[in-house]
Amino acid sequence: MKIGTQIREAIRNKLSSEQKNTIVLNLLNDLEISDPKKRLTQYPHELSGGMRQRILIAMALARDPDILIADEPATSLDVRIKYHIIELLKRIGKNSKKTIIYITHDLASVKGFADQILIMYAGKIVESGPAKKIFGNAKHPYSQRLIDLMSRSVNGKGKLAYIEGQPPLPDDFPEGCRFHPRCGFAIPSCKTESPEIQGSDIHWWACPVIN
Repeated sequence: MKIGTQIREAIRNKLSSEQKNTIVLNLLNDLEISDPKKRLTQYPHELSGGMRQRILIAMALARDPDILIADEPATSLDVRIKYHIIELLKRIGKNSKKTIIYITHDLASVKGFADQILIMYAGKIVESGPAKKIFGNAKHPYSQRLIDLMSRSVNGKGKLAYIEGQPPLPDDFPEGCRFHPRCGFAIPSCKTESPEIQGSDIHWWACPVIN
């Protein structure tokens, strides 16, 4: 299916083909897609990975949502294209006043982009707070390790830095805190009891050891 057809199908309003084409062209221009009229007649396989990612964003925006969910939008893209996609989403959020939920395994990619951050481990939210709080004063041991790894991708011996241990399988979560097998701060109760929430409504973390 051609690019233009795919984006037009996402438009909810009962508009004429000409009106829909105008909306689509405006979207492609806003997303800085070169030669937008030509793109409407092309197929996805004719475009680069970064261009296809922008087309997917255009399809999502065509429905004019209040909330845009971006799940790993820059995965498998090279660093330069990845940066452009993130900057593009940042601009969309700022100019359109839309809420963007950005889901990623790359914490560094949301620095300077997110207002609020939720850190999850094994399906549980372990820390939540304003981005400045998370990056400047993370409390949960898992959050601390993630941020520590941002600043040193390799250790002193030149080997890739990492968090010791392996994440649990979905059908084999440990009792108590799910991070305790990999945590250097774990106490006996961490192995048997669900962690208590510490902090405030603005910035909280699920760890009884760190307060």
